[in-house]
Amino acid sequence: MASVSKRAIPDFDLLRSGKSAGSESFPVASLVLSPRVRPHVLAYYGFVRTADDVADHPDLSSERKLALLDILEEEMENPASDVKVCASFARSVQRTGIGLDHAQTMLSAFRRDAKGDPIETWSDLEAYCQLSAAPAGRFLLEIHGEGKEYHPAADGMCAILQITNHVQDVKKDWAEMKRCYIPNTWIDELNITHDDLTGSAMTAGLKTALHRMLDGCKPLYEAGIPMLPHLKDRSLKAQVHGVAYAAQKLASHLYGRDPLAERVDLSTSEKAGMAAACLFRRAPSPWPR
Repeated sequence: MASVSKRAIPDFDLLRSGKSAGSESFPVASLVLSPRVRPHVLAYYGFVRTADDVADHPDLSSERKLALLDILEEEMENPASDVKVCASFARSVQRTGIGLDHAQTMLSAFRRDAKGDPIETWSDLEAYCQLSAAPAGRFLLEIHGEGKEYHPAADGMCAILQITNHVQDVKKDWAEMKRCYIPNTWIDELNITHDDLTGSAMTAGLKTALHRMLDGCKPLYEAGIPMLPHLKDRSLKAQVHGVAYAAQKLASHLYGRDPLAERVDLSTSEKAGMAAACLFRRAPSPWPR
């Protein structure tokens, strides 16, 4: 694909949120991954993180976001691109043949975010997660040589990570981007207002909606956990144990605490526990309720 002229390419580093693989709530490219695979995971993450930061940027118009996402898509296959994350990702794809389709799917989700399309129903949220989260899990499976039979379980686990992050960031998402991932049907049913999203404490209706979102993760978790013993790659198996640990712990906190009143996250000791879950592949705990 032809590269965009240099004059049309902005400095994407200036648009980054500051998030990195190490600062995410869940393990992205942990040190348990094989040195053979980890650079490719980081190249994929760097590209989609940049695209996500563009879609989430609070100071850009919808039109500007869409234009920048188009540039990223045009540059993602160019190993000589002036956009560093595109060049790195393109070189990774050249070496492995893996990742391009998964990144393109995620760009569809970021375009939806940039346009501000609302979530209408729970099924709509699940469909959004198929665009915004599932490709990352499928990329990890493919780069580790795992089969497509694990896609449904991995899709569910990735949806859990996405949905728990939406619950965790419900206040920030509305305050900074006027974005809400609670299904509109629930908002209407529970008489939730947009002012409720940025209050100092959850209203009864908002609490019910957020807990419903967590409840919806339970069957996905229970369907995904049986995948763990059957993964062939030991490093991927270790990382997914850590992901399952982190998801269960974060959900437990979100059931019991108020994400409007405080930042709900894993504690330092729990982050150490997540590392231990990776290293020792501890059996995941049941979903909190």
